[in-house]
Amino acid sequence: MKKRYVIICLTIFLGGFIHTELSGQTQKDNFNLSVRVGAQKLTSSSGGITNFTNTQEKSFSVYPSIDYYYNDRLFSGLEFGFTHQNKEILNTLFTPHYYQEAFTETDVNMFQFTLRNGYELLINERLYFQVIAGLNYAYITQHMKYSAIGGNLLVPGIPSIINTVSLETSEDEFKQQSDYTSITLNPQITFFITQSIGINLSLGGLEYGFYNWDIENDLWILSFKTNLWRLGVNFSF
Repeated sequence: MKKRYVIICLTIFLGGFIHTELSGQTQKDNFNLSVRVGAQKLTSSSGGITNFTNTQEKSFSVYPSIDYYYNDRLFSGLEFGFTHQNKEILNTLFTPHYYQEAFTETDVNMFQFTLRNGYELLINERLYFQVIAGLNYAYITQHMKYSAIGGNLLVPGIPSIINTVSLETSEDEFKQQSDYTSITLNPQITFFITQSIGINLSLGGLEYGFYNWDIENDLWILSFKTNLWRLGVNFSF
């Protein structure tokens, strides 16, 4: 059943290329160059005195693309992308006679290549709404480091590494590479400041993907959260 879904999605996507090529033979040509970036920094905490966790997350992404317009509504193009994510987690565990601090840091880098089809709707003279279907491949590297230190408390009830005896430490490291293939459907808003220069905002959307070419290892994502938004600049020529 999952293979049928993939075949149907690919047929619809590739059919967009065929349709736009045929309908664009009698239309004026137009190219659009765009660079979209996204950045986010989040801090959160949970738990209480006996088991407290502090999390810090940072991410940055840049996505340059170029599209060819077959007419004033239909276009196809290529997009390249890079995303870096860093996540740090500090966990403290405290009992009347024991204290521990554990630290985990994860770095993720993603390099992405996308074939895309788009439909553009003019809202007014300067404002456009686009829906973009993408066929994506991404190479992902992940590096995780873990360290912990803890021991029995010398003076019960005072949570501090300085106040511990018989310290125990542990460290671990994990590296992984994976392939990720996906089909996406993303809405986007573009406002042209001049006839050839505009700004655009990508708003997240719908995604179906799977890891390491295994359709059984798949996932669906539908999200318009701000961490998926990307602001960009358009150059039309």
